[in-house]
Amino acid sequence: MSDMDSVCDEVALVKQAIKWGHPGIAITDHDCCQAFPHVYSEVSKYNKGLDAPVKDAKKKVAELEKEVEEHPEKTNLLELAREELEEAKEKRKNTPNFKALYGCELEMSEDYLNVVYNSTNKKIDDIAFVVFDTETTGFNAGLGDSMIEIGAVKVKNGVITDERFDELINPGRHIDSVITNLTGISDFKVRDADNEENVVKRFKEFIGDAVLVAHNAKFDKSMLDMAYYKYGLGKLTNPIVDTLNLSRVINKDLKRHSLSALTKFYKIEMDEVDNEDDEDRVETVEEDSAFESDFSGIKEIKVNGNIAYSDVDKKLIQVEFEEESEVEIEVVYNNSSITSVINYGSRKENIKPGKNNILIKYVDDNIEKEVNITVNKVRSHHRADYDAEKTAEMFLKMLGGIKDLKDLSELSSVEFLCEKSGQTLNPLETEYDNIPHKTVAEKVINDNETYHQRKCKGCNID
Repeated sequence: MSDMDSVCDEVALVKQAIKWGHPGIAITDHDCCQAFPHVYSEVSKYNKGLDAPVKDAKKKVAELEKEVEEHPEKTNLLELAREELEEAKEKRKNTPNFKALYGCELEMSEDYLNVVYNSTNKKIDDIAFVVFDTETTGFNAGLGDSMIEIGAVKVKNGVITDERFDELINPGRHIDSVITNLTGISDFKVRDADNEENVVKRFKEFIGDAVLVAHNAKFDKSMLDMAYYKYGLGKLTNPIVDTLNLSRVINKDLKRHSLSALTKFYKIEMDEVDNEDDEDRVETVEEDSAFESDFSGIKEIKVNGNIAYSDVDKKLIQVEFEEESEVEIEVVYNNSSITSVINYGSRKENIKPGKNNILIKYVDDNIEKEVNITVNKVRSHHRADYDAEKTAEMFLKMLGGIKDLKDLSELSSVEFLCEKSGQTLNPLETEYDNIPHKTVAEKVINDNETYHQRKCKGCNID
């Protein structure tokens, strides 16, 4: 169920298997178990639903037993209820629970650690660094994803200068809502932006031969590698320092090395928390929730004045906000006899980043009904050069914690970094060769070049 492996929603798979009458389903996740809670929740909900008729029948019998004490004439109703209870029990006995089998595909850890790509013997004091960050349409440059923003700042003599680069990029295609939630960048925001080729050319001119710095540089490097290849810009030969792997060596006591965690560790102020560290983030709600809701008694639902549902077109509309942390829910019913369940009708509701599932309950003709609407809080977009600036501040503090650091090449030595940052060298770390291994983009580029070389072997094509 990783981003690279499947386009199917795991909950939708469970529902379809149940609909087809399957007795169970096996879910294999990749390098994680993110799908497991969603599957477990859906399977548990279904299995509890199988018990509902028995529980309802027991409740009915219990109620009639009390009534019969005062109203003996209801004895026949009690006997009928008991028969219904036995029928419900027999039916439940012959309806086995739906089962889920959980599996995980894991990969062995690599025996290398890339702190610096394209390392050189340049003196640290003489180096002009360009700390940069990218936002993208997805996670794989080799499979068609591209950049939608590049931001950078220059660092000279240990000081962040006023030289900055920040440009949005129009990818020429729709930006997925998941990416918009992560980055705050939508189709609307890039409508007037330049294309990737022109922006990358300007960025190439901006960086010159400077040493690049990025957090989780393997990802950003793969995006630049592919862009250079696509637009015939040669190869990216600039040295690149990865602050993520650098932190893993010099900050061994830290459990997390995300940008958010490290800025907190180094006491660098951030205007907002990265999504990866937002523990209160709301999980994505099911897209087919509208079909599980009963809108029969509802005329209209508004969120901050925006229509989320109307009985005119019978459509459930996902309402989006960027800055709001609280919204006003307004529910209008078809007639005055319909009432809201307390705390589930018109009200104010707090929302968090991501898709918020808002539950509305009402009573129509003595029957309680419920509907779900989706309110999406899009992450506010801050410029990529802002993240680059915070990474630069963090990088400078990292360098300040490494004693006797003189050459860029010394950042490639795990032994040196451990010794000079006061860390204990793990025996296994001596096996790190720190030889930069190929990114996915580089593999695609090399495979394409090899293919064309073989195809043109023996011909006169230059």
